[in-house]
Amino acid sequence: MEATDNMKNIWKIIKNITLRNKQNSPTESFVDCKTITDKNAIVQKFNDAYVNIGPTLTSRIQPTNTNHKKYLWGNYPDSFALFLTTPQEVIKATNKLANKTNAGYDISLLTLYRKLYII
Repeated sequence: MEATDNMKNIWKIIKNITLRNKQNSPTESFVDCKTITDKNAIVQKFNDAYVNIGPTLTSRIQPTNTNHKKYLWGNYPDSFALFLTTPQEVIKATNKLANKTNAGYDISLLTLYRKLYII
C-alpha cells in the first residue's frame, strides 16, 4: 500500500500494523541468558527497556564544559520561534481554517473546538 502524500493511506497502514496484527506479538524473548515465554514477563521486559532508555543513556553521557550554543551557529532560514498568544488570536486563526475532513485521529477536533467556543 503506497502512503506517500496520502494521510488516509498512512493511517490505514498504521492501523494495519498496530491493530490487526496482534497475533504477531513475540512468543518468546531471550533475556539475561534465559528464554522467556510468559507473555506478561516479555511485556514487562520490553516496558523496562523503554522506560529506562532515557535515564540509561543520560547516565552514559560524560559531563562537558562545551556550551550548547557552539553548535547553533549559522543562518537558518527555515527555523521558527514560538511566541505567547491570546485566546483571540487562536479563535481568529481557527476561523480561517477550512471545514474539511482530515484523515487521522484528529478528524473532529476542529468541529469540537468550534462548538465549544461557538465561533
